[in-house]
Amino acid sequence: MKMNDCCMVWQVGTPLCIPTQAGIEIGRIASMELNHKGVDTAKRGDSVAMKIEPANATEATRLYGRHFDFKVLLLCCPVMDWTA
Repeated sequence: MKMNDCCMVWQVGTPLCIPTQAGIEIGRIASMELNHKGVDTAKRGDSVAMKIEPANATEATRLYGRHFDFKVLLLCCPVMDWTA
């Protein structure tokens, strides 16, 4: 997966969206692997495998290979914190 400039570090739990498809959200990073070893963070330039967990039923219908693939630029979605 390609990393974008707005997220210099990706972490487990980061929400992801696809800007080329109207910014649709596809879920959050559940886990990542770098060189077959589990990692909690990945920085720009790392080539990691990601497990993406959907947060709701709408996100669960978006499938790798049909709606997006490894060529698609993923962005970290802005998250509103209403508790602050």
